[in-house]
Amino acid sequence: MPDWNTYFKRRAMPEHQSYRMMREYDVVHKEFEKCAKKHFNDDRLRYRIYESDIEYERFEKELEAVILPVYKSAQNCGFREWKYI
Repeated sequence: MPDWNTYFKRRAMPEHQSYRMMREYDVVHKEFEKCAKKHFNDDRLRYRIYESDIEYERFEKELEAVILPVYKSAQNCGFREWKYI
C-alpha cells in the first residue's frame, strides 16, 4: 500500500479537483454517476464526501475518515507500505 503520510495528501487534492469538475461539467457528472453506482455501497457515505460546494479542507477530512479505516484494516491483515523515492 502507498505510505499514508507520503501519499494521502498528494492524492486528496486531485480527488477534490475532480469533484469540482464533476460539479462544473455535465459530461463529467454523468460519468461520475455511472461509476458511483458501482463503487459506493452506502449513499450516506457518498453524500458525506461529495456534497455540493464542500471546501477542500473539509473534503480532505471526510475522505480521510472514509479511507483511513480501510487502510488500517489492510495493515492489520499484513499488507505493507511502500513509497517511491
